[in-house]
Amino acid sequence: MLLPFLFAGAVVYLVVRTGGTPRRKIDGSPADRNATKEIEEESSAERKIYLLARKNGGSLTVSEVVADVGLPATEAERRLQEMTDEMRVRMEVSDDGVVTYHFPEFGAHR
Repeated sequence: MLLPFLFAGAVVYLVVRTGGTPRRKIDGSPADRNATKEIEEESSAERKIYLLARKNGGSLTVSEVVADVGLPATEAERRLQEMTDEMRVRMEVSDDGVVTYHFPEFGAHR
């Protein structure tokens, strides 16, 4: 009668201990290669955005990211919004509606 409770407790322990996500072996399959490529592209685009912000004195607009990084406008806007954390990247909307992203570590709004 006690066995089901012990088993359930062991399962809960293992789920908590392993972070609750099943582990799988990375085997170089097409799915693994695609996931790796997506991660590399994501970090490369973010790095390019940071480099552009440094070049522009710490301020960027979506249009500048589109023109200099080569991302589509919706993708550039999504990435900038995801990067906005009010510490490293801040968003500001001017009175005329222009959205500017400020990177204080590169000189904007110090």
